[in-house]
Amino acid sequence: MPVFMTDLGLSTFQTGIARGAEPLLHLLVGPIWGAISDRFSRHKTIMFISLIIPVILYFSAQFVPPAKVTMPWVPINKSDVTEILLSRKHSDTNWQQLYHHQQQNNALNINSSTSAGFHKSEDNHETLASHTGAPVKQKTDSTLTFLLMILLIGGARLLHSPFIPILDSTVVRMTKEHQGDYGRQRMFAAIGFGTFSVLSGAAIDTFAKHYPNWNKYTPAFYLFIGLLSFVLIPIAVMKFPAHRRPRAIYSNIGALFCKIEFLAFLLAAFTSGFSLGAINTFLFIFVDELGGPHVLMGFNITICAGSAAVCMYFSSKMIQKLGHKNILNIVVFCCALRHILYSVLRNPWFVAPIGTLHGICFGFFWPTCTSYVNVIAPTGMEASVQSIAHSTYFGLGKFMCTN
Repeated sequence: MPVFMTDLGLSTFQTGIARGAEPLLHLLVGPIWGAISDRFSRHKTIMFISLIIPVILYFSAQFVPPAKVTMPWVPINKSDVTEILLSRKHSDTNWQQLYHHQQQNNALNINSSTSAGFHKSEDNHETLASHTGAPVKQKTDSTLTFLLMILLIGGARLLHSPFIPILDSTVVRMTKEHQGDYGRQRMFAAIGFGTFSVLSGAAIDTFAKHYPNWNKYTPAFYLFIGLLSFVLIPIAVMKFPAHRRPRAIYSNIGALFCKIEFLAFLLAAFTSGFSLGAINTFLFIFVDELGGPHVLMGFNITICAGSAAVCMYFSSKMIQKLGHKNILNIVVFCCALRHILYSVLRNPWFVAPIGTLHGICFGFFWPTCTSYVNVIAPTGMEASVQSIAHSTYFGLGKFMCTN
């Protein structure tokens, strides 16, 4: 999504704001959704709502118009370009035509270091350098694009925030009843995520090659809505465990926040969420600047998901041997190490081996987080406390790193 937004013409700053709106909304509404689901025991209904509408909103993002670009007046040749300027609008294509026309006819005798041309600036706006050497920025109006992306992303996040907390709390309870292993169930989500990420990246590159005039991200959007539509089937047939409504939700939550151990756990969740948010928002923009192809981005996600799946498979045994606290300490250390390695990266293909640390940073962290929450949560408040943990991780942590 960040690369798609920059391709629409949004600056890195605007992309960060739009991405920052997601965790902020998650932070604000996540605990409310959790409390509502526990208070009224409507977990299944809320899951349906939090999946269907957000999928439609995210899918609609592909129809957002790109930012409008208007080129400034830069005199190049008075005689050769008058007809083009008068007969056509001053678009990117026309200025490129002017440039090539000027080069072919040698209208200006200037060397390559001062010749007119286009280059991209840090704020994602192109600059036209005239023969005088003075750079002239083209005017970019991205207001409409930015507002539409904010509305779609914000609306999707408002409704999608309760989905994962409810799902996690439900699966943990079901695995306890059937003597299962939550980590090995969660592992399949990582496998599916990694598999279809690399397929999505390859589809984007292939589609862009054969259909250059189309939105190159079209295959990813259709793959997204198609796969998530199948998620409705297991939700529909899933038998949710019996739920006992809690009597005093807010007083129980207040008692949790008075415990130092719970606050320390939230601090670890915040740190890990901050790390993941920075990587998810800016890593692929960085890889794109280094010249990495889209298939590499998909392959990196596959590596990350694969390592996470392996760690999730063994997470229960690791929790039994090391305990929740020690695993959280290891996770925080590996998050710091991962950022240090990215900071010295010069070859984009090295993101793949660094991505194996995601196995520890998320693959060990999330089963540990989920199991710990269900241990400390008061009876009937599993979804509420899971929502607090999710809001700290996906909400506060990711919001702070994108703003």
